[in-house]
Amino acid sequence: MAIEVSREQTNEDLIHEIIEKKEAIKTEEEWQFFNDYIKGKSTDEISNMLTEKIKLEEVVDLLLAEETSDDGGIIALSGFYFQFLVTIEYLIDLINEEWDYLLIDHHQDIITVREDKIRVIQVKTKNVEYCDVSETKLYTEWIQKLFIMDEMLKDYPQKTEFELVTNFIVKNSKTVQVEIYHNNDEYDMKIQKNSFFSKVQTYSEQGGFTSLSSEEYLEELLAKFKITKKDSEDYIYKIASDIGSLFNERFKGTKEDIDFLVGYICSTCYYPSNPSVQLIDKSKALRIFEELRGRFDSGVRQHVEIEDSISKIDYYILNLHTTLSKAPSYDDLSKFIAEFECELKSSIYGSNNIYSILSRFIERVYSSPRINVSSRLTIDNSVKELLDLAFYIKLATGGKVTIDDKHSKLLLKVIGSQKYSFFNLDDIDDYEKGIAKFTEVFKMCDIHEKIMLFSDKILKLVFAGDYDDFEFPNEHFIEIGYEDIPTDEDMRTISLEIEKDSIAKVTYKVRVMNGSNNLKRDLLRNRILPTIENYQEYVKKQLG
Repeated sequence: MAIEVSREQTNEDLIHEIIEKKEAIKTEEEWQFFNDYIKGKSTDEISNMLTEKIKLEEVVDLLLAEETSDDGGIIALSGFYFQFLVTIEYLIDLINEEWDYLLIDHHQDIITVREDKIRVIQVKTKNVEYCDVSETKLYTEWIQKLFIMDEMLKDYPQKTEFELVTNFIVKNSKTVQVEIYHNNDEYDMKIQKNSFFSKVQTYSEQGGFTSLSSEEYLEELLAKFKITKKDSEDYIYKIASDIGSLFNERFKGTKEDIDFLVGYICSTCYYPSNPSVQLIDKSKALRIFEELRGRFDSGVRQHVEIEDSISKIDYYILNLHTTLSKAPSYDDLSKFIAEFECELKSSIYGSNNIYSILSRFIERVYSSPRINVSSRLTIDNSVKELLDLAFYIKLATGGKVTIDDKHSKLLLKVIGSQKYSFFNLDDIDDYEKGIAKFTEVFKMCDIHEKIMLFSDKILKLVFAGDYDDFEFPNEHFIEIGYEDIPTDEDMRTISLEIEKDSIAKVTYKVRVMNGSNNLKRDLLRNRILPTIENYQEYVKKQLG
């Protein structure tokens, strides 16, 4: 049951049209909507329902024309919610000034606009992980709905781009090749006039889209077409993390923040005479941003993160005491443990949290949705893997532990007077793969991170994890060069007195250390050594 809404329609006109459409109701969901919100209600009651500010739980009450299942009907709530996730991702880009306007058309599309390009986006959902292209409407209907926008925008100077966002993978069928469009990240792919091209051309002719039947024009349009697949569950965590990062890199958004934002977008971008169209410009995005800020500025979010992080450290320290309690030198070891606990908690109360620390250790990002939502057991195991290593290095050097909070991609600790970068490897990795991974991450660091990383001291790179350390060298150094000359803006923000050209000539020296789980198990077994001095000497020798 699709209701078309024009700008000239009043609410009363719309209500009468809804009621008159009663005979078109086909599905159980449509009957449920009609019985709950239309049947027996006065015009004023229905009008109030349509014109009040919309909350998330009421979004599904709107009758929208877009179809999300093969048999039509009112859009499913899950598909509607997924479309809002896509909208919010683009809204975050707008807040970050990557776009100038965001137009949300619930009938069909999302459209983003900036000075040099316009992107038209359709969102489609299915309750499957994979779907052959022949079982979708991609070349029979969906792509034509996208491409007709090009004709409308032809007089504007911006480049047009077209994106289909799905929660399922659109796969090749036996006769139609479409998967190449998953990789068109730059929206400028060289088009193959294959079976998919022919299908689009044929159905465009049959459907009356005569302009799309031109080979040259269709080739131009398909070159700017991309299919983007988003995993529904992971997508929620990504969007939540992106929302938190708008305010503080250590903040984690929640699903409740997303729900708030969905409702707020609806209520602030709502046109009573045309409820299917929403437009957000920079000023409106700023108002949404400020409203959302209130959810983060109360201090509660940060307090929860701190308390949660402290509880993880308490759990780890308790287990460390238990593990070392039977060592002959436990009385001396317990003093090291107490110092270590104070140093860790000082870092948490300063500017770190356990999720950011683990994100940099495992994922090489400041805040990882995967880490944020990991199970308690997974988090506790990762905390133990990391902090055991830090404790043994502290034991060997006798230095104070400080956790750096300025690097977004590397976990840097200062223990005593030495800088250590803790770098977690997978169980399928080895020493050589670890070197390659670190080099790639180093290249992605900005110039400020690189200068901080290597200022004054040689960096000690500690490979941690359950990787193959069988052929790990006893002592090894690698050299990494900074390949790019910094920009003038970089130079203005660098506090050190240093020549611009000289930065690119520096070769950084890195000492690579084995911190594998195998080595830590060996260190734990040898806690039976009679004195703290014996144990410290052994640990120092094994760590190199």
